[in-house]
Amino acid sequence: MKTLSLLLVLFVVLALAGCSVQCGTPSVEEEETTAVAPAPEAPQPTADTGPKVVMLQTGDKYDEENKEITSKTAEFTPETEAMHVSADISGLKEGQKITGKLIAVDVTSSEGEKITDTEVLATDITAPSEETNAHFTFSAPTAGWPRGSYKVLILVEEAEIDAVDLTVK
Repeated sequence: MKTLSLLLVLFVVLALAGCSVQCGTPSVEEEETTAVAPAPEAPQPTADTGPKVVMLQTGDKYDEENKEITSKTAEFTPETEAMHVSADISGLKEGQKITGKLIAVDVTSSEGEKITDTEVLATDITAPSEETNAHFTFSAPTAGWPRGSYKVLILVEEAEIDAVDLTVK
């Protein structure tokens, strides 16, 4: 039992000797080395930077005066005169190019030809300010819209910021 007590005391003494504890005020040299302020962290990018679509609507009728789609739908018929896409975009820089691209995702033409992942139409507008309503009109081909699935991509300076699926039944 004495041996165990001696070992325990020896262990505590060695443990304390290994610890470096200082009391009192640090010397001038120590102040210079310990008073270094941490470097400020670099600002992290936020998810709110850059252009983003805050509202996206699709339909077959558009009110120019109020800049809104009045007949909202994502399903069209071959007889639909035009597909309208309206996007309220924020975070723009004045003069940036905004593009609306209509893509035929999986469509069958009136001749029975299968069309997949093909750009059908594209329209560019220039951002007049940091926030704008981008309205894109995609007029029907002479023979009407081929049935199938479409997608409209909204791009700013060629970078996609949003997309919406459309169907012609």
